[in-house]
Amino acid sequence: MITGEALAFMRKHGVPAERVVFDRGGGGKEHADRLRAQGYPVRTVAFGEAVSLEPRRMAYQPRDRIESNEERYAYRNRRAALYGDLRQLLDPAANPAGFALPAEYVELRRQLSPIPLQYDPEGRLELPPKNKRNADDGKVTLVDLIGHSPDEADAVVLACHGMLHAQSRPRVGAR
Repeated sequence: MITGEALAFMRKHGVPAERVVFDRGGGGKEHADRLRAQGYPVRTVAFGEAVSLEPRRMAYQPRDRIESNEERYAYRNRRAALYGDLRQLLDPAANPAGFALPAEYVELRRQLSPIPLQYDPEGRLELPPKNKRNADDGKVTLVDLIGHSPDEADAVVLACHGMLHAQSRPRVGAR
């Protein structure tokens, strides 16, 4: 079962539940709900959603709102933001600390390599849609480019999102 595998991974690698992120579609929300019911506060992301602040009970600080507004102008949707984060991590100029994909991850590299760097008319980073909306849709999709669903690539960008964007927890007396 997926939830058991997620828990085993978390234990093996010391990943706190707050850093685990599931794709909301395709059953991910149900898996996250099961883990939450067991006391693991995992998160979910919908690839097609707008880039926005994650819901929380307390008000956001102004710096968080500014960052979110800037992200909305940089990325067309959440999928583009997730892949943009990975692109930044892999760019040695943007990330001098270094981040790389080991050579043995052949399938992951194969899935990532045909994804184009493209922008919408407003200058926001965008990715082709994952699938066609209907059979007559002439747009090139990620499935067209890769030959199948980008499952490994999506898993990596979700992991990077969990690593880079901590879910903030309110603390009494903290600013």
